Amino acid sequence: MRSTLHRLSQHVSPHRTPFAIATLIVLSAFSALATPTRHSLFISALSWALVCAVYISQAGLGWRSQDGGGKSRRFAGVAGGLFALSGVCEATSRDAEALWWTKSLLPMIVYLAYALDIKLDASLAHVDTGSKPDGNISRTPPALLITATVSALIALSGRYTLPSSTALGLCGALLQGCSFVLLDMAIKSADIDFYDMGGFVMANGSRRALNAGKEGISYKGVCRDVAGAIAFISALAAASFESFRLDNGVSVLRYWKFGWRLSEAHENWDTRSVPFLVLTDVVRNLLVLYMVQRRGPLSLSFYVLFAIVVAFLLTGITLTSGWFAVLFSFTSMLFFKEPHPMMPSVAMPPHMRSIKRAVILVSIISFVFWTVRFLPDSPHPAYTGLGLFGPPAEMAPRELGSMTTHPIEQLMDDAQDQFQAILVGQSETLEQVVAEYRRRYKMHPPPNFDRWYEFAKRHDVQLVDEFDNIYDALLPFWALPPSVIRNRTAEALGYEGNALIHVAIRKGYVVKITGGEAWFRGALLGMLKDIVEFVPDMDLALNIHDEPRVIIAHDELSQMVEFAKSKAIPQAFQTKEPVKRFSPRPANLGDGRRIKPVTTSRFNHFAHQDTWTHSRLSCPPDSPARSFHETTDNLTAWAVTPLGLIYNHTAFSDICNSPSFASTHGFFQRPNAFNLIMDLVPIFSQSKVSSFSDIVYPSPWYWADHTPYNPAADIPWAQKNHTLYWRGSSTGGFSRDGGWRRQHRQRLVRILNAPSNATVLLSQPQPPPYTSHPDIFRPTNLPPTDIAPHINVHFTGLGQCDAGDCAAQREFFHIDPPARFEEAYHARHLLDMDGNAFSGRFYAFLRSHSAVLKMAVFREWHDVWVRPWVHFVPVSLRGGEVMEVVRWMRGEDGKMREMAEEGREWAGKALRRRDMEAWLLRLLLEYGRLVDEERGRIGF
Repeated sequence: MRSTLHRLSQHVSPHRTPFAIATLIVLSAFSALATPTRHSLFISALSWALVCAVYISQAGLGWRSQDGGGKSRRFAGVAGGLFALSGVCEATSRDAEALWWTKSLLPMIVYLAYALDIKLDASLAHVDTGSKPDGNISRTPPALLITATVSALIALSGRYTLPSSTALGLCGALLQGCSFVLLDMAIKSADIDFYDMGGFVMANGSRRALNAGKEGISYKGVCRDVAGAIAFISALAAASFESFRLDNGVSVLRYWKFGWRLSEAHENWDTRSVPFLVLTDVVRNLLVLYMVQRRGPLSLSFYVLFAIVVAFLLTGITLTSGWFAVLFSFTSMLFFKEPHPMMPSVAMPPHMRSIKRAVILVSIISFVFWTVRFLPDSPHPAYTGLGLFGPPAEMAPRELGSMTTHPIEQLMDDAQDQFQAILVGQSETLEQVVAEYRRRYKMHPPPNFDRWYEFAKRHDVQLVDEFDNIYDALLPFWALPPSVIRNRTAEALGYEGNALIHVAIRKGYVVKITGGEAWFRGALLGMLKDIVEFVPDMDLALNIHDEPRVIIAHDELSQMVEFAKSKAIPQAFQTKEPVKRFSPRPANLGDGRRIKPVTTSRFNHFAHQDTWTHSRLSCPPDSPARSFHETTDNLTAWAVTPLGLIYNHTAFSDICNSPSFASTHGFFQRPNAFNLIMDLVPIFSQSKVSSFSDIVYPSPWYWADHTPYNPAADIPWAQKNHTLYWRGSSTGGFSRDGGWRRQHRQRLVRILNAPSNATVLLSQPQPPPYTSHPDIFRPTNLPPTDIAPHINVHFTGLGQCDAGDCAAQREFFHIDPPARFEEAYHARHLLDMDGNAFSGRFYAFLRSHSAVLKMAVFREWHDVWVRPWVHFVPVSLRGGEVMEVVRWMRGEDGKMREMAEEGREWAGKALRRRDMEAWLLRLLLEYGRLVDEERGRIGF
């Protein structure tokens, strides 16, 4: 056995250093990815304390001078202090990942620290070759070092950081580089001090001691002092900046690669991972100290940088980052081949010099291409607007300026131009975003707005200016004092039967979350995890129901909006230098652990009843919805052509324009749940109808990906069936006494499967005397047999109905057997429509290779971002245009394929989890200002 171990030791010994290098890189990359920034100082203090204990066990406490002189101890103490302070800089920035690019400067910092002139002599040079190196270091960095630095910088770039965070990152990199140099000098000083006590130098220039054990003690003493200094300073910083509250655990759903599972996790931080992270850092720290002694600080800086590049690529590789990472790797390897007085190396073979020149040339060409790529593009043509004529009769659909081109094509081209103008017009700097905010809303942004912008830019949020729906939702609340808003929230949460989820945020943590289902609470925690630290103390009341909850009478709502616009907001905007932080938590807000119970509720419960009378209360008295006469819908506001194609989707979903919704949409006929309050209370809902005053936020259903897109089940466009597809149940309202005939899902399914003639638009010659003019599109009736084969829309289940109504629907409709969700991907055109509220399928449909048709009266957070006629085809509840849309799609296959891919690409850019988190963060910052007692003095 002993001989086997001896042979194994002999085999491993020559590979010990390469193995140590590889281990250091792997552990450093893992630590960069896994260590939570909010507790990095605590983990660092623990790991370095254990390293210190290891060396104390080997070299003693060091009260006596047998392990080196005072000079080496001073170097060690300063080196440890600088290293700890570099960690403090990264932790203070609150996002070390965004500052990884500063690590690209580490090798250059170490090189310049020697060159400028931390004076080196030959006796301090770090070489393992046995040859005595030249101690002189050129102040001009080698070309390979410059190339490696720039390559790493570009590979790690692309994530926006605030100027303050950038300064902290650069400071951290500078301190870390200097700490490497000072640590190296401390080790060498300890060796020299030891040689002065009896060591000697061999003829080949290497140093040997008369007593090898004491030479080891001198090195271990330096490591002990360095580790002790780092542990002490990191512990002080952790105690000052980090939270160690271990509150009672709450049930949350933690996301793993293979799905969701229920587990117990602490609300603030998960202590179960700490031992493993600390153990990993202990091994990494030991290797850092070992590498400084064996390979020198310059080599160590390259290893640390390479680990950061690996970690960066693991978070998401792009062509640019991958290519420049390869260039960095090649130039680094070539740099190691060159002889340097600061690192062990050998002379570069002659054939390597030509490779060096080629790599540098390729790098220069790559730098030029990268620079040219980011030159400003030519300006996009300005949006000119869709040519519309007035309606031929009052409230009738408007007419297009030209009918020689199909109206759908005109709507798509116009929407595309408008969308491109919005994209091109987005602000590109924090200063521009702030200026645009003040221009649009006539007030200062809220505190921590720079943190929101940093989060948005770092995660590639596409639209940084388009948040008008947040402004509109919160505008009435400016008429209420902050204390009133907080008290109304507490009152709503204090009554157990109000069907609300309570989220309490204190000192940057979610300290309590109660109500609702476990998956919902878990998704909420996931949405808040990376943004809650920027949010002020507040209590949130989130609606459990699908249906909205808050309706305000028009007169009262108008007064509130007028007061907000004319007094409250202008008064706040007069503050020229707003305080850029939120005020301390008011005394009556409490610690969030307990809401005072109340015994009465302002909410009224009347599910399964007509709700139109209440839902229209906020509409203007002169609107069609409030007219005491039997009036028609105001089609002029949203429709073009006699078929009623939607040109203004916002106006279509405004119920004040459409009294017909009372008898065509299930929510107004008999909603499945209706729990209403008629005072302005901040209730956060996943969607709402236009007349309601709920505060809409991104649905946890979307964030948790409850209806996931399965790319493996999708097929290319060319292989899809040329049909309009929908499968679903009869949700949308409760059916009693034949009410299903007045509900939206049943209405659209009936229209699409009706045997009557279909009205479409066909190109026809113009009548005399205009026969020589181009043909125009005119309404024409077609037999249903021309379109019916391309429609595959059926119910798969009936529910939310009395027994008699369920039986009547079963007799009237063709009920298909239940179908797998993935079967939808076999159709080119997918229909999506409201259920009890918003449809949870929308994102999965958009992410597919199919085009989406959507009927939506309920409004969601993304309505400003996802554009009709660009990413989906809007469909009205009247249904008169649906047959023509289906017929046109069949003939314009290329156009619909473009829309399908446009929607798919945009969903991948703008409907990600990070987009929802960025939107939610901005909403909570705006709401946090509303409930701040000093909201007129704070801002950004």
